[in-house]
Parts: sequence; structure tokens; C-alpha cells
Amino acid sequence: ESLSSSGTYAQDWAVWVLISLAFLLLSASITQILQENAAGSGIPEMKSILGGIVMSKYLTLRTLLTKFLGLAFSLASGIPIGKEGPFVHMSAILATQMSKLPP
Repeated sequence: ESLSSSGTYAQDWAVWVLISLAFLLLSASITQILQENAAGSGIPEMKSILGGIVMSKYLTLRTLLTKFLGLAFSLASGIPIGKEGPFVHMSAILATQMSKLPP
């Protein structure tokens, strides 16, 4: 018996795979269209910034939005990815932006 009322296990599985692929495609597209600096975990780049290398457009609000949306859709797809690296990057962006606020 199928999990859904109309279809077989193969059809249900195919729908699940297609939905997962759609989320992955959406995540990759958002990252490539909005801000390519948001790709990856962000840990190596943060080490470089802490080492004194200047990376423009890496700690911007646009990168934060892109990283957030990309991570959300990647997790929605069901792939097993680590969230620690992206959260370190997003936290660094927030800290940088907050440091620019007037006292």
C-alpha cells in the first residue's frame, strides 16, 4: 500500500526526490545570483580575514541574506550538511554590521 492515497511507492519516492532537488536547485541559484561570496561554509575565509586579508563584499548584509536563504533551502532539501560553519560566517557578518552602528 502506498503512503499517499493515489500512487505507488515509486511515485511517492519520485515526488520526494524531485522536491528535494528543487530545494537544492533553489539554494544554489540564490547563492549564484545574489552573492557568490555566500557559498561554502565560510570558515576558511573567516580565518583569512582574522589573519589580516581584506575581502570586500564578504561581510555585507546581502551576503548574510544570501547565506541565510541558501542554508534554509539546503536544509529543507534534506541533505546532511553542517550548520556550524555557515553560522560562524553569519555571526561574523552580524558582528561587523553591528560594529558600524553609531554608539
